Amino acid sequence: MSQDVDSEHKTRRVRRLIIRIIVPLVITVFLISILLYFSNPKTILQLIQNSNPSSLITSFGVYACVYLIRTLRFQQFPQLNQLSTSDLLPIASLHSFINLIFPMRSGELSLVYLLRKYHKTEIGSGIGILLLVRLFDLIALALCLAGSLVLFGLGGANARDPLLLVISILLGLLITLISLTASIWWKSLVSFLARVSEHMRWREKNWCRVFFNWMDEIELVLKSSKSISLSIRLLATSLGSWLSLFLSFWFLLQAVGISRFSYPEVVIGSTGAAITSAIPINAIGSLGTMQLGWTMGFSALGMSVEEGIASGFAIHIFILIFSSVLALISFLVLFRTSVGKSHEKDQTT
Repeated sequence: MSQDVDSEHKTRRVRRLIIRIIVPLVITVFLISILLYFSNPKTILQLIQNSNPSSLITSFGVYACVYLIRTLRFQQFPQLNQLSTSDLLPIASLHSFINLIFPMRSGELSLVYLLRKYHKTEIGSGIGILLLVRLFDLIALALCLAGSLVLFGLGGANARDPLLLVISILLGLLITLISLTASIWWKSLVSFLARVSEHMRWREKNWCRVFFNWMDEIELVLKSSKSISLSIRLLATSLGSWLSLFLSFWFLLQAVGISRFSYPEVVIGSTGAAITSAIPINAIGSLGTMQLGWTMGFSALGMSVEEGIASGFAIHIFILIFSSVLALISFLVLFRTSVGKSHEKDQTT
């Protein structure tokens, strides 16, 4: 009997290993192989080797500002506004890095873990904060795309399909409506699940109590979206985060010698990469999926497929380097802080 149980556990572990590691790895290798078939790897190396150092440094500085703005966004929530920028900046940095590296957006929950570990934030509150942040990210992304299309021009030589502008505006309005009514539809969902749990006689089980406690904590966070003041601040910081990220892309393109695109064009072109990174389809390190979205976006602006893939890989490699450096610094800061608190606790006891 025990042998059967051990065998079943081993089978489950193997399945989890395949789903979490092997499948994403195979998808990543497949996508990279297909993309490199249409682009010469030497071109990618040349773009990296011949990059302009001053533009790279400027891009790194702007990219660091992205993390600072994300930190300021976290501070807008009542659950986190007592924490300082130095408390939240390492967490924002590590969360962004883990989310960039892990496939299928599985790194998202690292925010919940880090807030819980270092600042004792409730799990449900962390999930609620993450949900609202992502909703406002989508609103800001839709506004950035719509604004860039308007600035780029809808007539003459710069004409683009007006349908794209209409879709981006409608998408932004839809997500805004969802965000402002988040607590209402979440409360309906909780009520439905409560009826199901009572029907299945799960309500008194410990795991069910913990689950509904999390749901209540999430609802408290989502209720804050009713505040117009908070919504404006979240939208402003989300816009600042995306606009800074696109500016970093623009400087990176300058660095690798592609300077013919204006800033609004870079916003339009890199939106494809942003979308593939925002939805849960990204591969390991976003390699392959990011380049696919990048190439599709810039191909619409006249860039060749080969140049789109090559520049996409070059830009992404620099972003991985930037993110890794900031994540390493953040890890050391958090480790030092954790050791210091542990030492203080030992001294008091």
